[in-house]
This record gives sequence, C-alpha cells and structure tokens, in this order.
Amino acid sequence: MGVLVAQAANDHQVAAIAMAYVAGQLLLSYVVAGTAKAISPIWRGGDAMIGVLSTEGYGVPSLGAKLARHRNVARLLCWSVITFECGCPLLLVAGTPGSVVLIVAGLVFHVGIAALMGLNVFLWRFAAAYPAVFMVGQWVDGLWGR
Repeated sequence: MGVLVAQAANDHQVAAIAMAYVAGQLLLSYVVAGTAKAISPIWRGGDAMIGVLSTEGYGVPSLGAKLARHRNVARLLCWSVITFECGCPLLLVAGTPGSVVLIVAGLVFHVGIAALMGLNVFLWRFAAAYPAVFMVGQWVDGLWGR
C-alpha cells in the first residue's frame, strides 16, 4: 500500500513518507519476530532450529538430525536469527552502508528459509520492501552530513 501511495503521490514529501512507512513496517516485522524469539527459551537454547528443520513439511530432517548432534551450532544459528531480526533498526543508524548490510543479510536469510523450508513467499515480500530500506539509509546519511 505504501508503494502505491508513493507512486500515486504528486508530492515528493508524501512519496518519501510512504516509502519511510514501508521501511518502518519491514523493520517492525523483524523486531517483533526477533523479540518473540528472544523471549522464547526454545529459541535461546537452540532447540527451535532443530525442531523446525527436523519436520518433513518445513524442514530437512537430515539437517535437523545433524543440528541435534551439534547443539552449539544450533544455538549459534538461533541467536544469529534473533540478532539479525532485533538488530535491523540499528543497522540503519549507519546509513547507506548499514542498509546494504541489512539488505544482503535479509536476502541471505530469506533465500535460506525458502531453500530449506520451502517458504518462498517471505523472500519476495520482504525483498520488495528493501528499496525503501535503502532509501531510508540514504536519508540517514543526509542527516549525518555524509
């Protein structure tokens, strides 16, 4: 909806606000998901990744079994997801370089989810909002005088 408003707007400021809204919704989605994971003992302990990847429907059972044997790797993967999702807004403080890191990390994250779990809808929906994130990164550069 935000992109539609940005495209339909005859005013540059309205278009900019609409794109900032899109970026804000993306960041909010990540932070809410990351916070829910961070308060979950299953995610903090690494068992969530093992559980999900062990399922037939949304996983690769052989990979889930390997992670079950290497619990530290599972814990590291879970904490990587939590850190990425909760830390996304902080990346934008770095401006354009931070937005590029967020976009690349997000693409890797969502391609991995699509490949391992078959959930490719997230890849396209989140990737569609990344140009707005890049734009916000450029605005932050302007605020910092870069």
